[in-house]
Amino acid sequence: MIDHFVPSGPTLPLPLLGDLLPRLSLSVARAYISEYTQPGGIVLDPFCVGTGVMRAAVESGRRAIAASFNPVAVRAIEAALWPVDARPALTHLADTRKGDQRLRDHVLELYVTRCPTCGASVTAREFIWDRSANAPVFKIVECPACGTNGGEADADDIASARRHEPRGLLFWLLHGKVIARGHEETSRVSDALDIYTPRALSALADILIKFDGLPPVDRDALRAPLIGVLDAVSALHPADDSGQPARSVPRPKPRSFRPPPHFIERNVWWVLEALTPVPSPQVGGGEVILRAPDLDTLLNARQPAVCLLVEASRDLGKRLSGGAIDLLLARPPLPDPVVWTLSAVWTAWLWGKAEAAPLIPLLSQHRTNWDWQWRAIASALNGLLPALKDEARAIFAIDADEAPGESALDGVTLAVAGSGAALARALCDPFDGYRIHARPLARRPADRDREALAQDIGEIATEAAIKTLRARGEPTPWPTLRTSILEALAKDGALTVAARLPEDGPQPLTLVRESIETALKAEGAPVIEIDDRVWWLADASRVEQPLADRVESAVLELLRSKDEWDEAELLRDVYRRFPGELTPERPLVAACIAAYIDDMPAHRARLRAEDRVEARDAEVQSMRQALVQLGEQLGYAAEVRAGQVVVWKDAGATAYTLVISPTAEMGAVWRYGQMLAGVPVLVIPGSRATLFQHKLARDARLREAVERGAWQFLKFSAVREMIAHADMDRRAFALALGLDPPLEKPQVQIPLL
Repeated sequence: MIDHFVPSGPTLPLPLLGDLLPRLSLSVARAYISEYTQPGGIVLDPFCVGTGVMRAAVESGRRAIAASFNPVAVRAIEAALWPVDARPALTHLADTRKGDQRLRDHVLELYVTRCPTCGASVTAREFIWDRSANAPVFKIVECPACGTNGGEADADDIASARRHEPRGLLFWLLHGKVIARGHEETSRVSDALDIYTPRALSALADILIKFDGLPPVDRDALRAPLIGVLDAVSALHPADDSGQPARSVPRPKPRSFRPPPHFIERNVWWVLEALTPVPSPQVGGGEVILRAPDLDTLLNARQPAVCLLVEASRDLGKRLSGGAIDLLLARPPLPDPVVWTLSAVWTAWLWGKAEAAPLIPLLSQHRTNWDWQWRAIASALNGLLPALKDEARAIFAIDADEAPGESALDGVTLAVAGSGAALARALCDPFDGYRIHARPLARRPADRDREALAQDIGEIATEAAIKTLRARGEPTPWPTLRTSILEALAKDGALTVAARLPEDGPQPLTLVRESIETALKAEGAPVIEIDDRVWWLADASRVEQPLADRVESAVLELLRSKDEWDEAELLRDVYRRFPGELTPERPLVAACIAAYIDDMPAHRARLRAEDRVEARDAEVQSMRQALVQLGEQLGYAAEVRAGQVVVWKDAGATAYTLVISPTAEMGAVWRYGQMLAGVPVLVIPGSRATLFQHKLARDARLREAVERGAWQFLKFSAVREMIAHADMDRRAFALALGLDPPLEKPQVQIPLL
């Protein structure tokens, strides 16, 4: 059983819509499929958005059923796994007539401009627009004489762009291909069409009109590249803020239909040609995947294969026999109004209104919030649970960048509880995302009235928060703490009760959130928010060693156990040692690893020679002797205490207590700093300084202790350097203290008098 967080690895984006659709990491899929299925077993991805689950299943000898009721997503996935040669169909489209011209020539003529270098008439590859000016400000052209070059857009370019009427006849023609003009969601479709410049919309209208007249085989071949075009030529792709040509500026996942301040208008026809290459399956997942033509073939197959369907989960559940599925593994559907609206519009354009009909309800604002979404997920999961074997698992993986805030966590955990499944584990790395584990069968808890339920939720939340904070032994990010609370609520049955509440009162999500917040923020509550979205105990007694120190110790132990590691394997082994609420954040794990490894080829890790046990023990002994020598050199009486402590005294009084630490463990700093006489100084290898700084940044208690001078820091290298200066004085020594001391800064000159 996997009881720890499975970290995400690199994920190969889809060739089409790669930054628009979410992803489920191939390494995450591999881990769960390997643990919970056997060769020949069946994995179900009922909300498929990528190839990760299918690839992981087939490469490990399993079968996979993947489905989505979004034709756009399915076709983008098909284009990655089973590409079709669309070049003949593109030729047929290019040869259709627009007036007295070929369609290709007509569309390219929309982008005629002058070469910024030689002034010849050329075709623009793209224009950079300034949204505030509503005009192109820069252009990149393909010139036969000058090659690819760019320059400022001129008055003719602006006039050419404005020649196309905003929301004119072609706008409403394309609008009508989605819904009737009087439909209640007219404005939503209009917003989606407004992400195209009027010129781009004119080109698309001409292409789509001719596309409708092609033979079915040509239309089917062209749908995939046209999906790529519809995405690539929208105004949602940013250019440099300076208005200069795009330099591989990444597009953040769009949260609205508002274009960025500077955006790219691409040549529609050239994009279409670029997206119609010689077919080649997407590399990165092994051999070409065998596709079963239908569900029955897949269920009766002996060899690893995939059945990819355009089908709603509620319909799919009815077609699956009981106990057929070994593992349900998916990224749950999140309310994403931009993606769902574009999917509905593009489906209508490329398949027709009938195919788009199931997506039209998602245009409603009511269908793009979590109060509706959790019920939809619960309903879908409820219909699929009978198809799972009794011992099967349902795993939902959500990336952090796909779930801002806690809405996805709240909604999915409530959906699992409301479906009739039993939530077995909820795990969180705030920088990586959530992993939610469920079993298909759950007990049915007794109903409670709202008031009693709210009180129970508050009490359970408080107990879970205390337990988690004590177990971690350090202030904890709110997403991690909340995940533990929701797991406890699910195991108690409180979430299941909340999911069954009548819809005529407060919404279940609201009740759960408000009950948690009321309990944790009540006067005298045993937990407090000590930093921005970071919580700690009001009474910090009876806590475990700080998690950060345990993670560092585990990393060092693992690195010492093998001569060399694959970085991904090392990362997974670190997470395995910290299950449940002990899940560390990815940046902490990375900082611990970086503090102890050599520079090596990419994705390999090896312990530094100086951090091997014998070498480090010898260095600590040498540093103890060096501190005695330096203290005497500065006029102090130096004494060696038990362990790794050296005391400097001045006239019988302790001036400094120097504690040698070969690691960056901070627990002793917090617990014993005020017990030491004089100025406590932690003497550390320079390679630990960055890790110390990371730990201080994530722990407000330690940060405050260091800021008020409860501890100082001194690097091994500084000690050796000062010993080499016979005229070193106490003032210069004081300046050498700190993780980033002035002594190390070249612009600061410290006279050694």
